Amino acid sequence: MFEIFEWWKSVLLGAVAVIGAIVTLTGWGRSAGRWAYDKLLRRSVHHETTASHANPSPGGGSRPLRFVLDDHQSFWHLGGVKGEPATQICGHWHVTNVTERNVVILKARVVGHDAYQAHVTTGPSKPHGMWSSKNPIPKRSKSEVSADFFFRPPICAGDAPFLVDVVFTDNYGDEHTVTGVTFRRR
Repeated sequence: MFEIFEWWKSVLLGAVAVIGAIVTLTGWGRSAGRWAYDKLLRRSVHHETTASHANPSPGGGSRPLRFVLDDHQSFWHLGGVKGEPATQICGHWHVTNVTERNVVILKARVVGHDAYQAHVTTGPSKPHGMWSSKNPIPKRSKSEVSADFFFRPPICAGDAPFLVDVVFTDNYGDEHTVTGVTFRRR
């Protein structure tokens, strides 16, 4: 009887190994891994922010700024800086300020990597204005924020998406972490 149990245990473990290999080789593993990250890990670190100066509105919780990535305008690619190979990462977010005060995004960083250059600009709040690092995200409204990073030497390779956390710092010195941002290769 014990031998039958051991035989079934071996068959089951072998089947799991084969299915795992198939999932990984067909690309399902990457999307399944991204799903697991989103559902399991992001909940534990769900968009941590510091709100000491932000005075969130009722129902705003501790996230005074809400970031939604524009997938179609966010990407990474290989390029060069001063003749040396580099990675460029471009991100574009729709950001809602749920507070009762204007907020200016002053800088951004990619967690775990030091950028050679980094730029952050916010879209205009007036119809014919210009994108600028000085534009505020007006209180209780939405604006677009763009961040461009250059890394030398390159930090990405191949065609795989790059999954990383991005931290924005505002004019009050508060940091707003957007977790699990996926940049696709362009």
